[in-house]
Amino acid sequence: MLTRSENTEREFKRLEFFYDIDDEFGEIYETPTVPAAEKNDEALDRVTLDYLSKKQQTQLKDLLHRHRTLFSAKIKRAKVGEHVIKLKTEEETMKPKTYKIPENLKRKVDAQIDELLELGLIEPVVSKIAHPLVCVHKKDGTIRLCIDFRSLNALTVPDAYPMQNMMELNLLVGKKKFITVLDMLKGYWSIPMEDNSKHLTAFQTNRSQYQ
Repeated sequence: MLTRSENTEREFKRLEFFYDIDDEFGEIYETPTVPAAEKNDEALDRVTLDYLSKKQQTQLKDLLHRHRTLFSAKIKRAKVGEHVIKLKTEEETMKPKTYKIPENLKRKVDAQIDELLELGLIEPVVSKIAHPLVCVHKKDGTIRLCIDFRSLNALTVPDAYPMQNMMELNLLVGKKKFITVLDMLKGYWSIPMEDNSKHLTAFQTNRSQYQ
C-alpha cells in the first residue's frame, strides 16, 4: 500500500493506480505490511533480556511488539540532509598511501564490496584519489572493511559541534532506575553524501575503485 506524503494543488476525481516514480503526489512512502511485522516479531523474540526480572522481560517484550513496525532490518536513508566535506586546501595536495590486501582476504573483501554495491551504498568510479582499504579482523572470524582517510582528515575543516559534559550527564541520570540506549543499524550508511564530495571518498580494492 502506498500513501501520499503531502497535499498537491492538482485534484484527481478518480485514481486506479500510479507508479512510484510519479511525482504528482509528492514523495511516496511504503506502508508496513503484515509479513514485515512478522519478521520483526521473530527478531524481537531473540533480544537478550536476561538482566531483567521475568515481569520486566514480559513488559518490555510487550512494548517492543506493540511498536514492532518501528524496527527494520533494512538500511534506509535518513532525512537529515547530505554530508558535505569541506577542505582547508586544494585536494591536489592529498596523497593517500596504498596498502596491499592479503591474498587470503580478497574473497571476503569482494563479497562485502558486492553487498555494498547491491545496497546502492557505493558505486564504481575512476578517480585520481584512491584511499587504501584496511581489513580489521573481528572476534567471530569475519572482517570489517575500513578506509584509511587520514590524508583526507588532515585537509578537512573540522566541525565545532558542542558535546555535553560527561560529569553533568552522570549527575542527570544517576538517580534513574533504567537507562535506555538505542543503536541505529549501520547509521553511518543512512546519511547520503553530497555529489560534489563523493569523489573525495574514493577508495581502491584489489579489483577496482569505488566511492
